[in-house]
Amino acid sequence: MDNNRASVTEAANRVARTLLIGTSVESFGVSHQIPFIEFRNSQGEDIYLSIQANMLFHPRPQEHLSVEEQMLLGMNSVNLKKVIDAFCLESSDLEVHFEDGSWFQVSGTSDDGYEPW
Repeated sequence: MDNNRASVTEAANRVARTLLIGTSVESFGVSHQIPFIEFRNSQGEDIYLSIQANMLFHPRPQEHLSVEEQMLLGMNSVNLKKVIDAFCLESSDLEVHFEDGSWFQVSGTSDDGYEPW
């Protein structure tokens, strides 16, 4: 079972890195009450990431704000920045790292047992 989980994580990492490394955040927001971040690669192709889970940003937005406000400020903080790494953890978290040292993490597994991203 652990070997299978590791191979799934490796496959997810290959997909995340292939799609996201070298892209830049082109757009972000909330559509139909679901947050999204849109990345664009050097060929002008867009990668749309719809997010239905908690997000953690570094640097962390001001903690006195609501979760929704923190999320929008966090997304704004990575706007137009270039992705230098992207990977999945065995917990199904997705982490995306940017050229200036900032990063975000989309947390875990959704209630229905699938990745929420």
